Amino acid sequence: MARARRLERVFNQPFFTTEQFTGEKGKLVMTEEEIEGCDRILNDEFSDYSERSLYMIGKIDEAQKNKN
Repeated sequence: MARARRLERVFNQPFFTTEQFTGEKGKLVMTEEEIEGCDRILNDEFSDYSERSLYMIGKIDEAQKNKN
């Protein structure tokens, strides 16, 4: 369940189309990078990260600076 919740958070990326509503700058993540991030989550690389650190990020490596 924890992995699924982390995946759900990482799929909530800041989109260019919602910038005007959220004030968050949109981020572009290539498909290969997103798949790599999902693999890393499924392999428990982020098991000690809070769900919040994975929310509204672009590439998965951004979670490291948000780690709580």
